[in-house]
Amino acid sequence: MNTALKIILGVLIVAAAFLGFKIYQKQSLSSVSAPVKAPVKAPVTAPVSKPVPVDPTKKLSEADKVEAKALLNSPKPDATEAEKQAFVQRVYSSAVDTKTVNISSCTAKPTVSGVINDSDISFVNDDTVEHSIVFNADKIFKIPANSSKIIKATFGMGVGIYGFGCDGSSGPAGMVVVK
Repeated sequence: MNTALKIILGVLIVAAAFLGFKIYQKQSLSSVSAPVKAPVKAPVTAPVSKPVPVDPTKKLSEADKVEAKALLNSPKPDATEAEKQAFVQRVYSSAVDTKTVNISSCTAKPTVSGVINDSDISFVNDDTVEHSIVFNADKIFKIPANSSKIIKATFGMGVGIYGFGCDGSSGPAGMVVVK
């Protein structure tokens, strides 16, 4: 085998290894912190209600925490269509129309926010440490301590349900329903 062929073969092997690593890395990130865009067959033209003020100083009760956790657990890929639709309906009916999401200890308040597509939503970090809010594994927004960041509610895919992670959490910290 001549030298040029060996070099080309070596370059191809390195390129294949690099691409394999990048694919693995992307899949690992998406399984850890990527939000789930649930299939939406529920009416996406749900009536827009008046924004509900959220009191960031009010602590969540244990019942509220249990309910929030249930909302954040999206159906498994092998769930039945009925289970997926029940989840979508539950999320849509729980969405609070608001322009502000408060983050405290990587917990979103409200748990499910409702916003109009392409509108602004403010994420307020109520903690004394910076938080990273992650949508779709590649949309990362760093929010300094005791500060806020305004994000355009598009998320690249239009209307639907978007989970977001916080600081590399293993599951969603909250959800945004884009209408």
